[in-house]
Amino acid sequence: MQSSVRGQGRVGVSSFASLVGSKVGYNQPPHAQAPTEATDSSWVQVAASARCWAQSGDAFFPVSEVVQELPAGAYRCRSSNQGPYLEKMPIQIDSLLNLPDSAVETLLAEFKKFWTLRQNFSNRGFTFKRGLLMWGPPGSGKTSAIWQMTQELVRLHRGIVIFVEHPGLATACIGILRRIEPERPMITIMEDLDALVNQYGDHGYLALLDGETQISNVVHVATTNYPEYLDRRFVDRPSRFDTIMRVGMPSAEARRAYFKAKETSLDEATLERWVRKTEDYSIAHLREVIIAIKCFDQPESEVFGRLDEMRSARLESDGMGGMRGQVGFLNNAKQARN
Repeated sequence: MQSSVRGQGRVGVSSFASLVGSKVGYNQPPHAQAPTEATDSSWVQVAASARCWAQSGDAFFPVSEVVQELPAGAYRCRSSNQGPYLEKMPIQIDSLLNLPDSAVETLLAEFKKFWTLRQNFSNRGFTFKRGLLMWGPPGSGKTSAIWQMTQELVRLHRGIVIFVEHPGLATACIGILRRIEPERPMITIMEDLDALVNQYGDHGYLALLDGETQISNVVHVATTNYPEYLDRRFVDRPSRFDTIMRVGMPSAEARRAYFKAKETSLDEATLERWVRKTEDYSIAHLREVIIAIKCFDQPESEVFGRLDEMRSARLESDGMGGMRGQVGFLNNAKQARN
């Protein structure tokens, strides 16, 4: 069985395979340990007896009674002198746009289908879990895809989304959640996985994906802009990330849909001109086009000129763990010296 690795445009399977692991080992710290509060003997007793949640504002603590289940939504893992707890994150899922994009649409379709297959997994004795890894340039829509999955899980399955940072702390929180609510649908989110690994080491994340701390009834979702910093162990077998997808910049169809949804006053000629001028623009750049021209009433030519210059100087991977260009003061100083 092989992981499904799909490409978009001219960058595809061979490019990803050649990047993964090429820069692993640079200044990687030792295995991360959970915060000391999580291993305090008194906290161990509390965690062992936990059967539900106590709420304090947006924070939820494992206790022996009070709240029967977490409200559906997104959470971050936190720690206090009482031990690990989950903090609810504010999300505005109603404002999300479902833009036409082949890569994201493919991922979302797989994500939606997964939650209908529990019995199929159970009949074969498989752990009911899935791993999705999105890679591509900054601003290409990976975060938007994450929030669309969050919307799907929260609205239709009353699920829980856990944003993973410190792997030891996340493992403690997820373990408590599973003890209290063993069947609750869950997504774990590891944004910029390469940066997380560089900060905390890779053991905790590998263990969560398919090692000694893995769980069932979950979809693990990770993103990276720099696959060259990911060890091959993350992608060398499907039990960690089953589908690996490159997410490129919004297509012409996606840009057209975005402008039509966000700026209904555009006539057809202006719409098509904007779509043509914004090739390879990120969602953030598309947003700025509307704000600068329609809100600030700035001249269209100046706006596109400024954004084109910004894009040409943006930081992105050169495939060797470095940057293709510098921006700001350093770049201007270098040009002046030349």
